[in-house]
Amino acid sequence: MGLTPIIEDTYVYHIDDTVPPLPGAASLFKKFKRIIIKTIKYTCSKIMPKRIFLRLVGGGGYYCIATFDRNIIVK
Repeated sequence: MGLTPIIEDTYVYHIDDTVPPLPGAASLFKKFKRIIIKTIKYTCSKIMPKRIFLRLVGGGGYYCIATFDRNIIVK
């Protein structure tokens, strides 16, 4: 395409954005299940390297900022 990458990285969503919210009248089992899932995802995000976490668990992505300017030299 002729683009020169300037910056590229991965990102992980905030833990509250990875687990859908529960309705107000949710059962105790569903609330407990949600807490367990959030705890597991949070622990994995802190222990695992970012790219492995995204591969195995998900909840994030990759971004790349690029330009058409040929005078920019990537170091």
